[in-house]
Amino acid sequence: MWNQQPIQLHMSDLQTQQTLIESQLTAPKKLQIMLTEWSQQTDKKHKLVVRIIESRGDYHNLGSICLGADKNSNQCNDCIHLDLAHDPNDGSPYLIAEIAAHGGNFRGTPAQERDGACQVASGPKSNQPRQWPLLGHRSYQRNINNPVGINNPLGNSSCWGGVIYESWRAYRKPEDAVAYLKRYFDIVADGFNQIYTQEWIDQCTAPTDEELEELAKEPCGGPKKGRAAKTSAAIAPPPISNPPAPLPEGFGFNRDNILKEIVRWIHSDPFQRRRRYAGIISPVNGAPIVSGWENRVREYAYARQNGPDFIQVYNDTSKMIRDLATISAGQQWTTLKQAPPAIVNGAISETAEKICDWGGVRQRGYSRAWEVVRDAIVASDNGAPMNSGWTKVASFATDGIPGNEQTIWDSRVATSIIWRIDQIL
Repeated sequence: MWNQQPIQLHMSDLQTQQTLIESQLTAPKKLQIMLTEWSQQTDKKHKLVVRIIESRGDYHNLGSICLGADKNSNQCNDCIHLDLAHDPNDGSPYLIAEIAAHGGNFRGTPAQERDGACQVASGPKSNQPRQWPLLGHRSYQRNINNPVGINNPLGNSSCWGGVIYESWRAYRKPEDAVAYLKRYFDIVADGFNQIYTQEWIDQCTAPTDEELEELAKEPCGGPKKGRAAKTSAAIAPPPISNPPAPLPEGFGFNRDNILKEIVRWIHSDPFQRRRRYAGIISPVNGAPIVSGWENRVREYAYARQNGPDFIQVYNDTSKMIRDLATISAGQQWTTLKQAPPAIVNGAISETAEKICDWGGVRQRGYSRAWEVVRDAIVASDNGAPMNSGWTKVASFATDGIPGNEQTIWDSRVATSIIWRIDQIL
């Protein structure tokens, strides 16, 4: 029998534990917001700004990340600005107050917030922070003396001449602005996005203490410097890729031979889960270098997953595939010109939202999901929307349909396959 030492529990330990549990239960839930590159006015990518809107795509302008270059006025090419709107009083989320509810201070100095900001103000590129309006009130108008005697000649926003933005924080990199928002919000990417995707958002991390020290030496207005690579980013070189084998003599462009070579090449090619962040490509969490189709599958991870877990991915996707098949059964898709009955349409929209959320490509809305399912099933383009999110819905909707099973064809899949075919040919 071993010696049993008595376990001593002090009242202070229990009180500390109880306080921790209570704080977790009473902590405000993080609001979910969406980053979108889409411009409502032009119906295409906005080259100047990434908008902050509500996560389901409701186009309330909650804020913006101003990208700096090529603006019509108030150019700030040396940094980017995170603008947040004033309290709209129309039921839209007020992000500055949400940050305060989580213990942050959007108007706090960079030293207080320790977020890598190089300037905080309520006017565009002001040399000194302007006096703040009252919480929830609009910023002071451009080029006027306010009744209270406060002059704000530089306006209210870092980038625009409008009146909805209350204050801003300036950063060297958009990654730092998003990392600051991630402290207080659950952030999803619009499936429309080309650069600021869910994968990019998930990789945004707060600057380290060493990086904060370096950033403190670089006030806005000076030459822009790239952030130094983190120690973990410079570990192993990328796996050395095997070259493709030459195609059999005389068969050149035979589709079967090209397909066989793609399969063989991917099987023999070393693979490692890697990511690109702040211009640096590095392994993800010390991921191993593997080869072979089976080992590649074991390393499979997608979007917001913490690590590889193909079994979980298979279970998650299989359920969504079954749900779409059940919902779609009995619908006359070939002749359907209008939305199916409300109960069917709602179920399709709900499942499509789950698919896009799984893939990290949230859409601004799902009212047209039935069109994607219809066009995929009938294998005909009737004008359904299509992007890296909808291609996943189309793929799930056609799973198990002989002769019409469609792969997920987002930019990463397309780039990988087309690049390999190009090398083979």
